[in-house]
Amino acid sequence: MQPQITVINPIKESEKTIRAAAYVRVSTSKEDQLNSFAAQYIHYKKMIEESNSEELVDVYADEGISGTATKNRDAFNRLMDDCEKGKINRIYLNGKSFAAIAKELTEKKVDYFQGKTAWNKQMVKRILECPMYCGTDKYPKIIDSTQFQAVAKLIASKYSGYNTDPRATVLKKRSFCQECGERIWHDVQSKQYRKWRCKKCAKTVLGDESFYQGVTDVLNEVIRHPELLDEIEPQDTYESEYRLTAKTKEVNRLISSPTVNFDTAFEDILNLASLRYDSCEYDISEELTDTIKRDYLNRKLLEDVDNELIEHTVSHITVDSHGKITIHFINGAKVKAKGGTNGSTQN
Repeated sequence: MQPQITVINPIKESEKTIRAAAYVRVSTSKEDQLNSFAAQYIHYKKMIEESNSEELVDVYADEGISGTATKNRDAFNRLMDDCEKGKINRIYLNGKSFAAIAKELTEKKVDYFQGKTAWNKQMVKRILECPMYCGTDKYPKIIDSTQFQAVAKLIASKYSGYNTDPRATVLKKRSFCQECGERIWHDVQSKQYRKWRCKKCAKTVLGDESFYQGVTDVLNEVIRHPELLDEIEPQDTYESEYRLTAKTKEVNRLISSPTVNFDTAFEDILNLASLRYDSCEYDISEELTDTIKRDYLNRKLLEDVDNELIEHTVSHITVDSHGKITIHFINGAKVKAKGGTNGSTQN
């Protein structure tokens, strides 16, 4: 008797990482509007369900409800609650985008201010986010505060899935690709897998938590061994000295010429003076080393990225194509992580 073989196909993990929802509304119960309402509902539901990256949370629908107040808009209020709870990453609305509103206002020649009728989406966004339109001592009320708050919630909910991590705020200003020198970008399109990557050469890609852990590990190694900050590499001055020598010869030839152009000569002399000033060496690395050492001495090991410590002591951070992190300190010292983003380091 032949053995019976049962083939069990693996269940593929869903690649849908964006939790999407749609909101549709019509203001009356007239037949033509109800037909539009049904068409919108079907359109958004089908669009999200057929998406490769989006998972449908719900289609929130208010029928025959005025848009001038939110009190009786049950579906809208439920949508806002779900956004605040983090259930939704992306919202589709049956209204107009900032760009579409700007285009319509421009076409109708509506003044942004007197004599200026060219609108852009940033102008529209700025007005929708300005609380003065709810009325102040100086300005009349032109929008209901409840409606203004509802708009503010909708704008905020657009980014609800991509809240900026405070660690990222500090690191993205200082992090560069070691392969090409470009700044590495904090990619937050997928909430499930945020990453840091180089847009230019695409060689540097590092997961969010791997990056934060790697930076923390290097900083902890400096806390354990503050003497690493004493290892300062000498600066290469060859290029600046070469440029200074070349410019000096150029100016000498220029002013020795019988047909010298004094305007050109004056400009070149100023450029030479600037190069000479830039080439002056003021070595303050020793003072900087003492200053930043005080930040690391007797400090407890970090459990996570310390933004204040980075702002005070770190010049920049580089990441190579293997995910190896190097922290460059403001005194010229640099400390590298060994083996990608694990905890061991080398200087």
